[in-house]
This record gives sequence, structure tokens and C-alpha cells, in this order.
Amino acid sequence: MYKLILVIILTLIFGSGLKADKKINDAIGQLSTADQIKLCLDYYSEKPFLTACPDVIKAKETLNHFFNDKIYEKLKGHKARGCWCYDEGFVFEENEIKIDRIEGTPQTQKYVKEFEMYLREELAKQKIKITDTAKCSLGLCIVHVEPRLRTGKEPTYPGLLIEVYTANNRIKKASLDRFKMGKRNGLKYALKEAAEFIVEGLVISTPAKIKEAAARIKKLREMSKGKK
Repeated sequence: MYKLILVIILTLIFGSGLKADKKINDAIGQLSTADQIKLCLDYYSEKPFLTACPDVIKAKETLNHFFNDKIYEKLKGHKARGCWCYDEGFVFEENEIKIDRIEGTPQTQKYVKEFEMYLREELAKQKIKITDTAKCSLGLCIVHVEPRLRTGKEPTYPGLLIEVYTANNRIKKASLDRFKMGKRNGLKYALKEAAEFIVEGLVISTPAKIKEAAARIKKLREMSKGKK
């Protein structure tokens, strides 16, 4: 099971295709079950944004458009996942959301309208009502867009970089996320998947889903300690 998880994870990181899949499959096949679990856990480990994210050095121009330095100090994640988060204990309630703001930078503003359309469509699919009286709210900024495939030493798929908050204004708790989404088949699909990612974040933040996820992580850690 863990071998399958790792194949999926590493294929997403290093690229898809039969050759990539075979290389990844062969490499993972040489690992013990304990090492496979360890690699899974490392992928989901939390590292400080300011010391572990390449953007801090290589893409400074994407910083401080929406989030500020105090927030960046709190974010944790993993460069392989491309997602950095800080969760104060946000809980999504009543299947309703208020959209505070959807913004862009001078470089990304022209993509905001299209992204908002996809976000509203995804909320509707999940039957999440948009209303100004909701206890929970969200706001976001598209801080960078890579409109086309970039080849070279560090190839990049068409995609975008987003900073987003979701807040429960009743309990005064929020979740802050900075994440990248790239798609080989074009920017349109990256915009759609980023919208899906944000809405999925709401869906899995209900009390029942939070409890379920905690139980799964606990079980994985216990198995990691028990396997040799």
C-alpha cells in the first residue's frame, strides 16, 4: 500500500509517463516497508517556510503582496508539496461561506475574473452557499502566474501561486495557505484545480473530517514505529 502511495507522490513531483513511473517504481522497490513509510511521513512533514521554501530566495517578488512577514514566520510545509500552511484551528461550519476578496497583483490581475468563476463553480458543486451572513469567510490573492510551459534547467508547468485564508469568525480561528498549482495541459486546468483545492480545504475542515484525518495520521505513525 505504501509503495503505491509513494509511486503516486513521486510521480507527481518528478513527472508522469511510463519511463518516470518505472524509475520511481524500481527505486521504491528497493526500500523496506519501514523506509517506505518513513518517506511518506517525510513528504507530509512540516518545515518552516522561511528556511525551507525556495521562493524566499529565488522568487522574492512573489512575497508580501497579500501575506506579510509575520504570517510567513508561521507558515510550515514541504517544498515537494508546494504548499505552506498555518492553521489556528479553523473549522468549517454550516456549509456557507462569505467571499471577502479575490485579488491579483499587476502581473496576475487579468486572471482573477476567470479564477473567481471556477471557484464559484466548485463551491456550487459542493453545495456550499455563498452568503454575506456566513460565519466562515475566505480571501485570496493570486501572487504569481506562469502562463506557459517553461523549459530549461528547472522546467515549470503552466500554473499559479496563491495565498489564501479561510476564517471562522464565530470562534476567531483561521487557516492560512500559500500553494502552487501547475498543470502540464495548460493554465486553464491549473486555475480550475487550484479552485478545487481551496474548496476541498473547506470540505475536509468539518469537525468529522478533522477527526478522521487525525486518526489516520496517528495510525501511520504507529505503524512506522512498529515496522523494521
